[in-house]
Amino acid sequence: MVLRTLAMPADTNANGDIFGGWLMSQMDIGGAIMAKEIAQGRVVTVRVDGMTFLRPVAVGDVVCCYARCVKRGNTSVTINIEVWVKKVSQNRLASATRRRKRCLSTLPLIIRENHVLCQRNKKVPGLPGT
Repeated sequence: MVLRTLAMPADTNANGDIFGGWLMSQMDIGGAIMAKEIAQGRVVTVRVDGMTFLRPVAVGDVVCCYARCVKRGNTSVTINIEVWVKKVSQNRLASATRRRKRCLSTLPLIIRENHVLCQRNKKVPGLPGT
């Protein structure tokens, strides 16, 4: 898990659901956190290869972004990001966690002084799969 936050009323669309752009922003932040840990430097998002909204997110849902690095190059990393939502209720039996969205992002690594910040086999402490 790279990010966990609470969906708030200010983030709703005209239908009362959480605005898709807000979810995309959370995913971008989560992916950037992972890419920044891998690169140990500045990163930016250049491309999102696809995004699928599976179910709406409601106000009060706990939004969790999970990220996994699927490809490391000399100048970019490709990160698979999924959003899972936990519906929190006072009734424990009513609480549930479901996947809401998934995407694949490519984040280029910013190169400073002609030094590549990410090496193909670089180990990043604390990251799954490294």
